[in-house]
Amino acid sequence: MKFLLSQVSAIVLALSAASAAYITPRQAVEEQQNQTDNSTQYPQDLNIGELNGTWFLTGITDNAWKAYEMISQQLNLELGCFQINITGESNTTLDVLANAFLNNTNADVGVNASAAGVLLLQQPDQNTNVSAYELLWNAYASQIFVNENQWNNFTNNGQNTESNDNSGSTIVPGSKPVQANIYTKLVDSTAEPGTNSTNFDTIVVWGSQFQTHDNYQKRAEEIYGIILSRDSSIDETKFNRTIEYLPEEFTTNNVSVVQLNDTCSPGESIEEAQPEQAQ
Repeated sequence: MKFLLSQVSAIVLALSAASAAYITPRQAVEEQQNQTDNSTQYPQDLNIGELNGTWFLTGITDNAWKAYEMISQQLNLELGCFQINITGESNTTLDVLANAFLNNTNADVGVNASAAGVLLLQQPDQNTNVSAYELLWNAYASQIFVNENQWNNFTNNGQNTESNDNSGSTIVPGSKPVQANIYTKLVDSTAEPGTNSTNFDTIVVWGSQFQTHDNYQKRAEEIYGIILSRDSSIDETKFNRTIEYLPEEFTTNNVSVVQLNDTCSPGESIEEAQPEQAQ
């Protein structure tokens, strides 16, 4: 089962990193808070606290989707109800908790996986379109945690003899704390293009590089990203409106985005709903 453990870790870690489930030592947070308030570099009408609450995975770049499909088929693994809970600690800091349900299709057993984290707002760089509510973050991801007995049952195809769900948590083998620079674009999918509405109901998240605590670095030639929505399911019309607001990096790099079905309804797992090409 070692191969399965490491691959499961990779799936959750990749989604956690892309969607900002991050954690860093409190010292790093305190150091940033003692520096210049980076929020002053962004639009004055931007209130980071408006991001508080729960966000659901409703879209994913085609390259990330294909990677998920390949691993899912190889390992008989499905991912369901991936969601992010955000709490704003200040104008420049977001605490984050990511949750997902892993389902072993060989035995129809599953386990909840979680990762905690923090996002630290950075000064915008040359790739950040500030006027379009794009933000640059220094993001840190924790290891991935699961209930120990549920995990044993999951990896043993439902044959675990221990039945106590209150056994405590354990770390998914192979998962490591991760640091990454990521971009987010805040979108009001109901607004007319060209307007500057701050009634945000969508977050587009993307990046191409990360680093683990043991200094392993990875820089992808492609952009990987996800779309987070306030609702667990969005219709095709709303998704198409969201596509109109994709960042310039998506269009210049010809990035395709896949719409996902409702992953949080009972018995549902992530499936492609409607692929769309960024225009």
